[in-house]
Amino acid sequence: METKTSSASHLTYRDFAVWQRSRMRSGVAAPLLQYWTQQLTEGGVPLLLKLPLTRRTLTHLTVKSPPYQKRPQQKSSSIFMGLLAVFYLLVERLSGQQDFAIGAPSSGRDAAELQDIMGYFVNTLPLRLGGKFAGDEDFKSFLKNVRKVVLGAYNNMEIPFHKVLEHLRASAHSNDDIERRWQHPLFQVMFSWEQSEDTSSTKYTELELPHQSAKFDLMLSMRYRRHNGGTERVLEGSLEYPTARFTRSTVERLSRYYLELMEQVTSSPTALVRSPAISMLSMSEREQLVSVWGVPRPPALLRPPSEFLDECLLAQVWKTPDHPALHFEGTQWTYQDLWKYSCRVTRALCMLDIPGCSAELHIGLLLDRGVENVAAMIGILRLGAVFVPLDPEFPRERLRYMARDSELQVIITQRKHAEIAAFVSSRESKEQLAPRVLNYEDVDRLTSSSDGYARDDEFDSESRFLKRQKRDSDTATAYVLYTSGSTGDPKGVVVPHAALMTTLWWTVRTYEVTSSDVFLQSTSTTLDGSLSQLFSPLLVGGSARITRPKGLHELQYMRNVLLEAPHISFCVFVPSYFSLIVDYMSENGDTFPASIKHVILAGEAFPIELARQFYKKHPACSTCLVNEYGPTEASITSTAFRMPRELAMQNESSLFQGLHSVPIGKPIDEHLVVVLDAQRRLVPVNVPGELYIGGAGVARGYWRRPELTENSFVLHKNSKKSRH
Repeated sequence: METKTSSASHLTYRDFAVWQRSRMRSGVAAPLLQYWTQQLTEGGVPLLLKLPLTRRTLTHLTVKSPPYQKRPQQKSSSIFMGLLAVFYLLVERLSGQQDFAIGAPSSGRDAAELQDIMGYFVNTLPLRLGGKFAGDEDFKSFLKNVRKVVLGAYNNMEIPFHKVLEHLRASAHSNDDIERRWQHPLFQVMFSWEQSEDTSSTKYTELELPHQSAKFDLMLSMRYRRHNGGTERVLEGSLEYPTARFTRSTVERLSRYYLELMEQVTSSPTALVRSPAISMLSMSEREQLVSVWGVPRPPALLRPPSEFLDECLLAQVWKTPDHPALHFEGTQWTYQDLWKYSCRVTRALCMLDIPGCSAELHIGLLLDRGVENVAAMIGILRLGAVFVPLDPEFPRERLRYMARDSELQVIITQRKHAEIAAFVSSRESKEQLAPRVLNYEDVDRLTSSSDGYARDDEFDSESRFLKRQKRDSDTATAYVLYTSGSTGDPKGVVVPHAALMTTLWWTVRTYEVTSSDVFLQSTSTTLDGSLSQLFSPLLVGGSARITRPKGLHELQYMRNVLLEAPHISFCVFVPSYFSLIVDYMSENGDTFPASIKHVILAGEAFPIELARQFYKKHPACSTCLVNEYGPTEASITSTAFRMPRELAMQNESSLFQGLHSVPIGKPIDEHLVVVLDAQRRLVPVNVPGELYIGGAGVARGYWRRPELTENSFVLHKNSKKSRH
């Protein structure tokens, strides 16, 4: 600022305002606006930050910084630039976003004439660091980019911030998305550095003004102060942080993250800043996150008689041959009946004389839900083969894709589905072998014996027809289940016996399943949850009641199933359907069955309000609701959370404060669950990330998708075997 008519001591803030206004009307503003427009719109506008925070409060952090301690700065970079760079890394990890702007106030008093004038000269500079960051740089390189952005901003800081916003809004009229974007603050976080003068010889008392609320989602103000009579400089900061559901300890933890990042980038300046080597978590906190939340729980003392489902079922057949195993539309099969028919399926498959018959042969099950489907599954497993469920209700093109992709060699079906089976088994080319089609109704004829050999060798685990190779439960495949294909073609998930058995036995132990329990099996066998509904009770002498196809579509039918004998003790529903059936029963004046011990809610978010309404409508009900979560790739269930009446009815439970859905809970036995960010680094509590599931329940991968398997199934860094 230059003046010719008066000395600096006679200048006022009014003089400055007049001078600034005249400058903006001249040609000075145009290149400044051009600079900021390019900085803030090139490659798209910076993202709105999505921090998990809403209410504002203020806390302080103080760090003693002896002269010999390293600083996050390099040659030609100031301490401000180093601290700002670390702050960016902190916000990036908290938000999971990379391209955002950070506000940085400038004093606006660079001219000597303005130093002693009273008034508000501060101008805010939006620093877009992430948009200039390649992502594979070490801290030294990143700091160079930060320096470039900061110097560019300070060289173009004369134009007021509100003028930049006005220009951006005016120039965004042709793009509705950008127009809406500029209606919000350009940045939601602020970093302030106060370059304090040496006050070691000055006596003064510092007063702190109370703060009612923070002005930004996150604001860190740093400065140097002298302590101990001016002999020691202390790096001190105040942190303004929104807290809706977080305690003061959470805020203090955030300050530790900043200091930890500062320590790591200064001690390892050549490490890639987005690599797991640079973490905001201390070693003790990383160990705590893994040990408390992630370490797989050891299996309970109850161990299965075998690691294979078919062998476990055979052991139960010997114990309770005449006990009911399956109920379906008035038909009851005992354990002996089930094993007898499964043996016939095994024998019929052997008689087809298919090359390599028992070497993990893929066999499709194009069957309606019913007892025959269950017998076929067991018969296939006895052979050492792999079953691939195919729902006759699926579109034919999808079924044919699944049959060809999984390289089926046999399709077991029913005569009523002969036309579908013919379409599904058609060859893609003359060179391709079409899968053989076996009608379930022909199994008896194929397995009849003219030499007097008993057909029903139900207690013979190794019949003369069975030439199965030795199996390894960790690698031997039990089934291939296809995903919905909502994001492209369906993917076949390859699940080994060990993964399936881990979940089944966890269900038995956790819910204390006994021989008197009846599980409701109401979902398609193309959904892995159906396997737990079918086979968990059969491991201990219980039974499963199978609903008819499309039974879920008939509320009156499902009401009757729940109320009539055999009385259900365990059922699984998606929350939205459970809400429908509960409302329907209430409208009919029905009391929820006292026999039902547990209702598992899975497949979608479980609203807390649904649990409360259920318990209110049925005050005498002793049923416990449980939220289970698990993708197909992790074999049915990975985590679980019990929601009993006393917990659901706590109006102001701190556990559910701010939540609308029931938590997914903790990992089940022999499972490991951790939350990582995009660079596969552990994230702190309350910071969003991706859920990684490891342990005994993880599938082998995707069928014939090696690249997708490599990207989705990650080897754990501490194990050559454990995958996530």
